[in-house]
Amino acid sequence: MDLVVRGGSVVTAGGCMVADVGVEDGRIVQIGGRMRAAEVVDADGKLVLPGGVDMHVHFSPALVEEGDFWWADDFGSGSRAAAAGGVTTVGNITFPVRDEPLHKALARITAEAEAVSLADFVLHPVIVRAPDDADSLANSLARDGCVSMKVFTHMAGFTADPASYIDMIAAASRYGLTVMVHCEDPALGEYLSGQAALESTGTSQAYYPPDNVEVAAVARMAEIADATAARLYLVHLSSERSVAAVLAARGRGVDLLLETRPEYLLLTDDELAAAHGQPPRECAPGRSRADIDRLWQAVARGQFDAICSDHAPWSHAPGKLPASGARSVRSGLSCLELSRSLLFDKGVLAGRITVEQLAELTSAGPARAFGLSPAKGMIAIGSDADLAVFDPAEHWTYTGGQSRAEWTPFDGWQFTGRTALTIRRGTITYRHGDGFADGGGQRLRRASDTGSRADEPAGHHFPKR
Repeated sequence: MDLVVRGGSVVTAGGCMVADVGVEDGRIVQIGGRMRAAEVVDADGKLVLPGGVDMHVHFSPALVEEGDFWWADDFGSGSRAAAAGGVTTVGNITFPVRDEPLHKALARITAEAEAVSLADFVLHPVIVRAPDDADSLANSLARDGCVSMKVFTHMAGFTADPASYIDMIAAASRYGLTVMVHCEDPALGEYLSGQAALESTGTSQAYYPPDNVEVAAVARMAEIADATAARLYLVHLSSERSVAAVLAARGRGVDLLLETRPEYLLLTDDELAAAHGQPPRECAPGRSRADIDRLWQAVARGQFDAICSDHAPWSHAPGKLPASGARSVRSGLSCLELSRSLLFDKGVLAGRITVEQLAELTSAGPARAFGLSPAKGMIAIGSDADLAVFDPAEHWTYTGGQSRAEWTPFDGWQFTGRTALTIRRGTITYRHGDGFADGGGQRLRRASDTGSRADEPAGHHFPKR
């Protein structure tokens, strides 16, 4: 064998056991029993988690009608943050630049990413404007190997022509594409948040929509999913009422998947505003500690499919940036490197979730949602050797990390639990204290409609729905 991870507590969604894990040619070939290898990793006293699958990151800029969003990280620094957090697969929200055909954006960003990324990656193409021929675009995306596309319900394209977006969502369903949706009702948000007054003063403010802004959009998208038979993946839901709306729709057979992010499980809206350097919001009641408790309960009951970071880091605190219009929602933050430590310390050690649920929510669940299983998201014979050796006893304080972001609301937080070593397809990409390997990440594609798999990483086949 090429590598053995020895003596750790191997964690999967189904259980935890002390066992060795053997790796050859980038895949897991043995779990338990005696084995020898050219390289041995000592994981005694540590957890061996499946490599993290964070399907919601922003490593490439968004240059859109609402403004120019230049995130602090690219695939180089962002994938180093991922590796330091035990994440081996990411899903990048991929915007074309203005007037750039979507297929050219995918080719450009694929080349940029494969030159530097430590993580394997999926590209989620954003539909900035609905096309004249939705079927042709959906077919093109599927043939390019995409497993998904993304729409934002508050952006100009959707608000100007929602009927064409419904056509696009229906076409995505025909070609087996999962549709990621940012759920935010723009008109209700404008009214409730006082954005018109904010824009007139020219001041900047971090904007976290009141929950009814999210709930209204969730309810609308549930009906669209029902009508089109599409699979929708609703990103970063923060509201118990949104979860209830999704569960009601699921009860009648609507195909909806749910994601939340760590900040919504840890910080109230007033605490988030304070972290942005803003006073408590006055436009509507914000999420409270009771709301956070209820969201944790939904997570523990298995009502969420994934917890992802929505890593969208600014170089400085958003509250210090100049405003550039009411729709410039400067609420992104750096969390990718910290997600698992946050969830382990505040979730597992606090008794809110089990370590098996941590593995499910940060690996198996998101991998399954986008057709990456069984290659990704699990520790199983035949799966990619994507592993994270996690020290459950290390006490540490976050004072900056691999992200280029100069700000995060978690600066100065103390944690118990930290990624000690990360392995992607059998290669050690990160060892705490020793640094990183070089690149090697690949774009993950599904099989094309022509049946050709020449450009597809070995072991990855995404069947049509």
